[in-house]
Amino acid sequence: MRKTALLILLVGFIFAFFSLPFAGVDLLLDPVGWLLVWNSLRALRLTHKVFGASVPVSMGLVVVSALRLFLGWALGQTILSALEPLLLIVLFLLLARAFASLLAEEGHPADRKADLCVLMANLLPPLLSLLGLLPITLGSWVLWLSTII
Repeated sequence: MRKTALLILLVGFIFAFFSLPFAGVDLLLDPVGWLLVWNSLRALRLTHKVFGASVPVSMGLVVVSALRLFLGWALGQTILSALEPLLLIVLFLLLARAFASLLAEEGHPADRKADLCVLMANLLPPLLSLLGLLPITLGSWVLWLSTII
């Protein structure tokens, strides 16, 4: 069940962070991706309680991305674009904590300095991408996620 939930999480991130434009329409809708992320985190929460805190944040991303999709660019870009990066940062921090806890449960040694380096290496690319400084890094973060599945 855990491997399936992690695969669904990966597919959700692909939908949320990549775009596949066709005739001016993005075929990979962000709300669908965040809904997959939310669904996989709910499943992971059943076996690993540490994922429970990320479930409401992922639901917030579902709502915000759906509102941005249906309200259009004018309102969606002004009001909701301030909320989405905050939710993403919180989600990434919660997921980093959850994955660190998951590794600790499986007997991987805990080293604070190594954990901090891994956390920064995994959070820095998406955060820089959110700020518009590094547009390709969210894709690399999703590819990294696929390596731990």
